[in-house]
Amino acid sequence: MLNQVDGHAIAAEVKMLRTKSTPTIFVVEGISDQKLMARFVDAKLCTLLCAHGRVNVEEAIAVLHRESVAGCLGLVDADFDRVNGVARSADNIVCYEHADSEMMLLMSPALDRVLVEYAVKSKVDSLLRCTQTDSVRDCLLRCGEPLAQVRHASLVCGLKLKFKGIDYGKFVCAKTLRVDEKKAIQLVVANTKQADLTPEAVSQLLEQRPSDVALSEYCCGHDCTTILSIGLRQAIANLPQQLASKANVERLLRLAFEWADLMRSTLYEQIVTWENRNPAWHVLQSSPAATAA
Repeated sequence: MLNQVDGHAIAAEVKMLRTKSTPTIFVVEGISDQKLMARFVDAKLCTLLCAHGRVNVEEAIAVLHRESVAGCLGLVDADFDRVNGVARSADNIVCYEHADSEMMLLMSPALDRVLVEYAVKSKVDSLLRCTQTDSVRDCLLRCGEPLAQVRHASLVCGLKLKFKGIDYGKFVCAKTLRVDEKKAIQLVVANTKQADLTPEAVSQLLEQRPSDVALSEYCCGHDCTTILSIGLRQAIANLPQQLASKANVERLLRLAFEWADLMRSTLYEQIVTWENRNPAWHVLQSSPAATAA
């Protein structure tokens, strides 16, 4: 059913919601974005709507803008936009300052709070010495970079590689979290199931990350949270697989993300700027800090 949803269907749903009430409509890419932002959105004045994909968000917001439906804001991942020099021109769309929502969480103090709760210091110290990195965050980014190269090549060359469903445990070292890029490419190509596509051909398309692009804008958050989940089972902790699953690790990061973290982000600045430009419409709750003031 979800593959039948497009931007026009989402726009129609927005207009249907407007026949019942007149809240701001905040259209987000996925369920995880919806869960994250639900903690900060004013539910009395703003309705969160999942569009099931970035293209659907952008198309829906464009349709609503053309039809002069006010009070609609979209939220999308940055993905490789900044890497490829793609400028965002839509006034009614905001995006995460890093590659995606998971990367925003990993770059925030939410990661540190999760590590304080679950990581074993001696194991963390050993991992950092082995990988010659300064922090678990730095290690995750470095280990996620080879996968980002493959994803970027897929986008630029139109390969449509399929990462969903692959077993990261087959190419991520449980002790060091290092990624075996060759094995990763083999698994991704096999998972993509294109007769004319070979691992060797994909390898030849890989390019180095531009020196002026931060790893947090280059790496995919889901890759890094999956690597973190593997690390919490052995490299930096001894958690059972169920507790340290990718889905649960992302849940823990969302729960550890606080108002102060959001307020330090450019996402917060973008939303507030939109609210100031559209004073009749409201997205965010009053933050605890603002209420205290």
